[in-house]
Amino acid sequence: MVESATMLLFFSHMISLAVQKDVDPSTLLGHLQPLGLQGPKHPVDELTEFPDPETFYRRYSRNAKPLLIKGAAKKSPAFSLWTDDYFLNREESPTVEVEVEFGKKENRSGGTSAYTMRRFVETYKTSDVYMVSSVPGYVR
Repeated sequence: MVESATMLLFFSHMISLAVQKDVDPSTLLGHLQPLGLQGPKHPVDELTEFPDPETFYRRYSRNAKPLLIKGAAKKSPAFSLWTDDYFLNREESPTVEVEVEFGKKENRSGGTSAYTMRRFVETYKTSDVYMVSSVPGYVR
């Protein structure tokens, strides 16, 4: 909540400065820098193992405190299981449809198209297509 209020104040301030014609934008804090770079820095706990559920809830979730679990994705069974061959060889792959977009995410004007999971897996490495739907239920 505090971060949202801070961002709202920041954007309000920037808008008020933008309407002033005599302000040189290059003198403004954070000009041409990534959003949030000029803000306060907060420490983030780093772990290499998942904490037990009670600890995770008590220390992080309940307090909205960020946590980085290094290597967490590699510990998921999906990391080694979900290969292109795995998706292509599933019997559902030729019939289950997923939503895809073409081009970069920043250009959302093209809408989405339906591809079968098989077609998506066969083409995503060689064409500018991105799956934007949830992972199909048969692989969860």
